[in-house]
Amino acid sequence: MNFNKVKTLASALMGATILATPAFANTGLQIVNATHNTLSFVINESCSTEFGAIDSHSNKTISEADFHKACKLNQHFCMAKIYATADCSGNRVAALAFDSDIGVKEVLDSGSYAYTWAPNKLWIGDRL
Repeated sequence: MNFNKVKTLASALMGATILATPAFANTGLQIVNATHNTLSFVINESCSTEFGAIDSHSNKTISEADFHKACKLNQHFCMAKIYATADCSGNRVAALAFDSDIGVKEVLDSGSYAYTWAPNKLWIGDRL
């Protein structure tokens, strides 16, 4: 009986993973900037034109094609350094890791921001 429960749970988890993957692939990655700063992203050691700058209190959707182009060197651990300027200048304020299958993988350095994420959405806000 326990084997059947494990088998059912494993099937459900595999199904959820398969369903979640196309959600990110079909919609891209929406980034909501709820901070008081314009944000820019350095990926692969250069300021990302694919992600571009995201104005304060706005959102932007990064298409699947642009996401894959930006993260082409490491699709499953694409590190993004975040800067509180429009041109990736100044000091890095945070760092995230993206995965091309799920979107945000890990917050590496939260800096002065708070984060919430789902498979195809990232919310960045000022800490209270």
